[in-house]
Amino acid sequence: MIPTIACFIIAIFLWQLFDGADKLHWISGDFALFSLILLFRALKEWVSWRQKKAQESERGRHRFHLGLSFGASVVCALGVIADAAATICNWPLPLPERVVKEIVGPTYEISPRIGRVR
Repeated sequence: MIPTIACFIIAIFLWQLFDGADKLHWISGDFALFSLILLFRALKEWVSWRQKKAQESERGRHRFHLGLSFGASVVCALGVIADAAATICNWPLPLPERVVKEIVGPTYEISPRIGRVR
């Protein structure tokens, strides 16, 4: 339950931080939320293995799995932090100019009768 509550609180916090982001930086905000989902999964794995009592024959496997889950949690947390910082601070994104123009350009709506409408 701890990873669920922690990630839910982080998601609400990110939602408030990303409120004023421009269209271009919605992408880095999406990556922050994707990293949060991966962080949730890694934390769930880490906490569940942490709570199990390993049998003597599986002690080495248990330590490896705990280390792997903890490492994945750290990497995902760094991803959340970096992507959130990119969104909040408006860091330039490594995207081709053509893609940037499509993202920040006007939005079109497709009408079944007329075709493309602004």
